[in-house]
Amino acid sequence: MAGKRMGAPLQAPLFFEILKPLFISLKLFYLALLMGIPFVTGSVYVQHPLAPYALLLAGLLILLGFLYQKRLPFPAAAAFLFLFVAALLSPEKTLSFEYLAAFFLSFTALLVFDPADEKLLTPFLAFYSLTMACYVAFQYYVVYPSLLAQVTDPAQRAILRGMRFFGTFALPNIYSFFLMAVVLLMFMRLLKEKKSLYWIPFLVNGTMLLLTRSFIAAVLTFLMIVILALKKNKILGWGIAGAGLSLGGLFFLLTRGTESLGQSLFFRYANYVSALRIFRDYPLAGTGLNHFDLYYPLYRLEGANYVHNAHALPFQMMADLGGIGIAVLLLLGLFLWSLRKSPFFPLLMALMLHFVFDLTFYIPSVAALFWAYAGIAQKKREYTRKKGLSLPALASLFLLCAAFIPSFRYYTVNPPHPVRRMEKEARLHRERGALYSHFITMYKLNQFVDAKEKPQIREQYEEYKKIWNQ
Repeated sequence: MAGKRMGAPLQAPLFFEILKPLFISLKLFYLALLMGIPFVTGSVYVQHPLAPYALLLAGLLILLGFLYQKRLPFPAAAAFLFLFVAALLSPEKTLSFEYLAAFFLSFTALLVFDPADEKLLTPFLAFYSLTMACYVAFQYYVVYPSLLAQVTDPAQRAILRGMRFFGTFALPNIYSFFLMAVVLLMFMRLLKEKKSLYWIPFLVNGTMLLLTRSFIAAVLTFLMIVILALKKNKILGWGIAGAGLSLGGLFFLLTRGTESLGQSLFFRYANYVSALRIFRDYPLAGTGLNHFDLYYPLYRLEGANYVHNAHALPFQMMADLGGIGIAVLLLLGLFLWSLRKSPFFPLLMALMLHFVFDLTFYIPSVAALFWAYAGIAQKKREYTRKKGLSLPALASLFLLCAAFIPSFRYYTVNPPHPVRRMEKEARLHRERGALYSHFITMYKLNQFVDAKEKPQIREQYEEYKKIWNQ
């Protein structure tokens, strides 16, 4: 009958079995390229020149996956389609393609990784994390002293003096996301297999997580460990809860202090309020994908820091895409809920909650871990005797190939930020004596620049407005 599978499930064809070792090696190399190779490269978030190579490798893996008739789950594919269309229709495509390209790099892992890959991926992450810990020690004793002698920016010096470790990931909160994932994976393995070997990466990465002093990742890791332990043994769970609350609370008070934590919470609160105010003024379709960066100076609260994103996926989506962003959030929630029966659901829930409270959703270096284990958490794909191309697989390939083109162009062309582009245009108009064009450009620029951050822009605009009115 039409629509039914023809024949019993088969093993993968011999051709695919021959390619399998190469395929798995490419998967791990793709992930390592995104996260950075300790002592060799930084992550793609740090070293943008690596991004085109990672993107080409992702494209190759997509094509190989198509040979296996792989397809994207509907909720995830629909969310990706919404973001892709939003990027194409946005006013400033430079900003939108930046997020689309970053999302594409991590989202590819959903199609690439299979349930069978977990047996190799988790040990690989354990080994990788220990190598990263050695690299962090190298940073602490060699790189930090050298940078402190060269760096003059106060914010960067504050991070270096604070010794909040970040490895290849550029920021402590990004590294802490990686550590949270590894610690939870190791704990899940310990509960399941009770092998002493997994105690080493569990304890090392748990210690590194505390040393990053990342409050969100530490709290989420602790809560998920307690939940997993309670499911296994109530006495164990309550014991971990009591010890963790007392020792963890004392550690954070001694290392970060209430003042530092309070300041961090205020900045987050200010970012969230600004995002909600943008959503209030642009409720239907938002300002455009990744346009929070452009509009934030106009909505920044007094005393708040200067940021390029809302540091929270829900508020970022609402500010950027309005009601469409809410639809994307619902689709992501539906996709996560569809994986609730998987043993990796607690891990995925913790990672998604980190997306909710921080900027990591659009950081491919670590967001790929969520999508990789989301692919692993799906039901095992089967090969059948059915002839012809699978329509869902073909649609998945078409969608990803269509998004690949602007993503690759962004990473290879690397266009300037819209504000810098408008500043350059205004300067050229003024040099050429094109006063009307200069005034129009200054008018646009004045809409997106905080007068306190760049007073010269506002002063030039007011000056030319007086001239024009005369």
